[in-house]
Amino acid sequence: LRLGNIVPDFSCETTQGNWKSFHQWKQGKWAILFSHPADFTPVCTTEIASLAKKYGELCNMDCLVATLSVDPVASHKEWLHDVVAHSESGIAVKFPIIADESRDISTAYGMIDPWTSDRQDLPLTIRCVFIINPENKLMLSLNYPACVGRNMSEIVRCVKALQLSYQKSIATPANW
Repeated sequence: LRLGNIVPDFSCETTQGNWKSFHQWKQGKWAILFSHPADFTPVCTTEIASLAKKYGELCNMDCLVATLSVDPVASHKEWLHDVVAHSESGIAVKFPIIADESRDISTAYGMIDPWTSDRQDLPLTIRCVFIINPENKLMLSLNYPACVGRNMSEIVRCVKALQLSYQKSIATPANW
């Protein structure tokens, strides 16, 4: 999956119901697809709590958010209690979390971690961020190893820069 490619469409089960099509869910909007290796892990818990804090700002930018891991929906829903408890303000997680137990989505998007596996020796995902434009084209891809948490302010900055470039056909400088 390379920048400028149309991202793969998929159906899935999420914490907010079943989707027949990721592209339909997006409805021609900007979107972030954010993967995490596993529920109930310290770094993933802090990341989802931090992303939940930035969710309102992203919504104001007309950018949807969906997260994904290889855990089942029941695990995601139970884990969300820990995420809310971890956040200082008890903020709710309002975005869907996708269950990719088959790893079909993770494989299609190149998110599989060859070095990290679960208790059944099945691969987990690396920490990925995909920013997708209204035409379903991949505009930014960030890949992090399992040992490094992500900076949500940087992700918001990237969405702002990409949207500005999309509207005005300009480039943003370092530290913009």
